[in-house]
Amino acid sequence: MQGPLAEQFSTIVSSPPSPIRVSQKNAVRIALLLFGDVDSIENRSLLVAFRKRMRELNIDYRLDTYTDKSEWDGDLTPYFKIADSLPDYIVVTRLGPVPRRFLERFLRSGKPKVILYDFASPLTHWINRPPLMYVGFDQKKATSMLASYLDRQLPAEARISALVLPPSYLGHMRCDLFLDEMMKYKRRVERILVVPDDKQEAFMAAKTLLKDSGIDFIFSCAQGISDGVVAALQAQEERSQVQTNTWGWL
Repeated sequence: MQGPLAEQFSTIVSSPPSPIRVSQKNAVRIALLLFGDVDSIENRSLLVAFRKRMRELNIDYRLDTYTDKSEWDGDLTPYFKIADSLPDYIVVTRLGPVPRRFLERFLRSGKPKVILYDFASPLTHWINRPPLMYVGFDQKKATSMLASYLDRQLPAEARISALVLPPSYLGHMRCDLFLDEMMKYKRRVERILVVPDDKQEAFMAAKTLLKDSGIDFIFSCAQGISDGVVAALQAQEERSQVQTNTWGWL
C-alpha cells in the first residue's frame, strides 16, 4: 500500500513548486526540534531549505525552533515548551528515548501531526502502529553509488580505511555492502575498525587511523561516525588531505 504513496510523494518533492491556491484562515504553526548546536551546518541547512520551500509554496506559516542540548546538560525545557504551545506540526530531526516518548504522546492523540526528518532506518518500535509511511533513500543504491564514485575519483594507489558499525541493519546495508563493492572494484580496504554510531568514539578511532600518514580516504558508515572523522581531521595540526564521506547535510 505504501509503494504508490511513496512514488507519489517523490514525484511531488521532485517537481517544481506549485503554490497553494486555497485561502488560509490561519498561519500553520510548526515546531521544529533541532539537536546540538543550532548554528551547525546541518541545522542551518535545514532551516534555509525549509523556509525557501515554504516561500515557494506560498504557505502562510509560523515557525518556532527549539533546541535539545540534553546530551550536554539534560535540559528538557524545549519539550515542555512544545507541549504547551500545541503546534499544528512537530518536525523532529533525531529520535532518542526522550523525543520518542514525547512524540508517542502526540501520535496517540492525533494532534499535532508528527514529521520525522532525515531518517534512514526503520523504526522497529512503531512498525505495528499505522498510519506510518516511510519515505527515504535506497541504502543499497546510495552505498553502491558511493563506491562507484570513489573508484572513479581515487587514484589507483589510494589507501582506504573504514570505520564500520557492529552487526545491525545499517551495518549490513551500508558497511558490508561498501566492503563488498570495494572488493568488486579490486580496491583494498587496508584497515577496518568497528565503532558505534557515536561521534566521540569515531573521533578516537579516526585519530588511530590518522597516525598512518599514507591514508587517503576513511569510509564512514554512519553520520555520527562521519562527524567524528571530520572532527579528527579538523583537530590535526597540519591541513589534512584525507577525505571521508557523509550521510547528512553539507
